[in-house]
Amino acid sequence: MTLRLGTCVFVGMMAWMIAPVHSEPVAATSATSAAAAPSASMESAPIEEVMEASDGGFRFDAFVVRWHGARVLVSDPLGVCRLSVGDRIRFMVARSDVAGRHLLSFMSLERPEGQPSAASAPPPSFAGQSAAATVEEVLSVTDGDYRSAAYVIQWRGQRVAVTDLVGGRLLPGAPIRIMASRLSVMGHQVLQFVNLPAGAASDATSAAAPANVAHDVGLIDEVLKGTFGGDSYAAYIVSWHGVEVALDPAKLAQLQQVGETALLRVRRVDLPLSPGKGTLVFAADTPDDTAPTADVAASAAGSMVQGVVERVLHAQVEGYHYRAYVVRWSGSQVAVDDMFATTNYKKGDQITFIMGRGVSGGERRVAFLLIDPKAAMPEKAAPASR
Repeated sequence: MTLRLGTCVFVGMMAWMIAPVHSEPVAATSATSAAAAPSASMESAPIEEVMEASDGGFRFDAFVVRWHGARVLVSDPLGVCRLSVGDRIRFMVARSDVAGRHLLSFMSLERPEGQPSAASAPPPSFAGQSAAATVEEVLSVTDGDYRSAAYVIQWRGQRVAVTDLVGGRLLPGAPIRIMASRLSVMGHQVLQFVNLPAGAASDATSAAAPANVAHDVGLIDEVLKGTFGGDSYAAYIVSWHGVEVALDPAKLAQLQQVGETALLRVRRVDLPLSPGKGTLVFAADTPDDTAPTADVAASAAGSMVQGVVERVLHAQVEGYHYRAYVVRWSGSQVAVDDMFATTNYKKGDQITFIMGRGVSGGERRVAFLLIDPKAAMPEKAAPASR
């Protein structure tokens, strides 16, 4: 039985990773096969080191074990394992292809009795703080074309590990820039650490590091695909901190699959027309900005079309709003982004939106956009009668 999964290390920090896991062995697909699909296997090993950190009630937990002779990091994404050095830990070994990289990751399968209820989880938090650190140890292993790397650092006097998701090749003693985030996941208060791409400022308040941009991760729930008039269409529906958002995968070299990790760049845009402070914009995050980017929505080859809303996607963080709709159009489901987040349609409503056509990476593509700035503008008062 092959289990299709994405990068489990950071995916597990969100609610989807507390779903029941099959206890039967899972056959891992060969990493050396050219057509290898993302796969996972379940293994166990004695713990060599326990890493724990806490800050304001939020916890980080991880374990170091030997795998194929190398020390590797096994994440405890919800911070629920209470194991010690010498204890045997069950973990998942996952191989996945993310943004053109072959990633190998390890995640604990240990779960205590009595998981907190989802209803008790506070709303998702966008809180994160970047910092500079020095690599103390590199936990790294390769298996065929797949590679896992984590960097052990000191954070506020505590020994933690940062899983590499940007394809770095750091050595002990090298400087590293990280983002520490505090997440509330299904009643668990979790500390998450991720390394920032090269060139990112070490201080979130630095002018070189825009405070309105954050690097994050989500899990691909659905892939919407279609062909309209010979032009291709694709969008991801991604779980992000307990809500769903739509993502245009134009920057990625190839489509990912359901269950894989999506690397996200989340931007806050100050926009007077929008409710609150502005809008949230989600884009595929890649190590560099040289990947092809589509701007098909701005193409002159656009037309107005209609469809029926099947699902509403909404997120709100500190006064910034995101809204999109999964719409049934021309027999397919498509994601329609509400550019100003000003509308409030519901399931079953028929809406009018823009279908834009353009070229990205030599391929003709389609995108869908909803622009209704008037929805955010107060009506003018009628002139007083004389």
